[in-house]
Amino acid sequence: MEAASISNRSNVNFSSNAGLAGQANAYTRTSLALDAGDEGATLQARLDAGATLSPVEQGTLARIMDRAGGPPAHGPAANDPAPADKAANDDVKTVEDFNVTGASAQDLKDLKEALAYLQQTDAKGNPVSETATELLDDLSDGATIHIVHDGGDQYDPSTGVIDWDPRSGLTVTGGAGTQSAALGLIHEVDHEVNGLANPQPTGDGYDNTEEQRVIQGSETTIAHDLHEPTRTDHYGSLEVMKSSTDHTEVAPPDPSVISKIVDRVKDFFDSIF
Repeated sequence: MEAASISNRSNVNFSSNAGLAGQANAYTRTSLALDAGDEGATLQARLDAGATLSPVEQGTLARIMDRAGGPPAHGPAANDPAPADKAANDDVKTVEDFNVTGASAQDLKDLKEALAYLQQTDAKGNPVSETATELLDDLSDGATIHIVHDGGDQYDPSTGVIDWDPRSGLTVTGGAGTQSAALGLIHEVDHEVNGLANPQPTGDGYDNTEEQRVIQGSETTIAHDLHEPTRTDHYGSLEVMKSSTDHTEVAPPDPSVISKIVDRVKDFFDSIF
């Protein structure tokens, strides 16, 4: 199976398990590629025979079909619960706006909670994070969010699929604390909405210009808006969280710090365009 160029939340490596073949030549969070052959055929045969697949099996089959060029695994799988009702406010993205695969009822609740958290408003009805709200607004209706449970958040431009673990927090280097799974989701959304066509290696902790763009830009801005930890590299350690929005609460930054971050992001964009 040919590896695609993939953008991911963090450069974290996992040990390979049975059914996983080597390492993919791609920017993946797990650096692993599924051996899709026999496993996909077996799962499809069971589904065709009327068997009920577990959420993990549904997710595995959906990913195999998407990446093998087979019929797209769009929308809730046959055995998945129906998505939550769409909110009355059409400007707010809800679970129903996306094709969600591999999700259990709890996963859908976690996604609903993450979307509400990212698009929360203040007492005057203004977005707490304009950046997060605008990114979700720019994400096409029908975009595919594939639920995983291994911490392997990533966006694959070859399939247009976002992989997201709804309970995976990221403890940043430097001891600032743990980011929420929701922040990981919006990180991948930025890759899909604004991703660079040909990211170049940076030779530092960011790995490449696309990860540097997202981490220094939207991720840092949204983290400040929602009082989450920020990071200065593409690394960290995964943590299983109690919810999709659970995180270390940090104080909002000094305005002078924000000004420096804005200047640094502007300098970065000037250097690549």
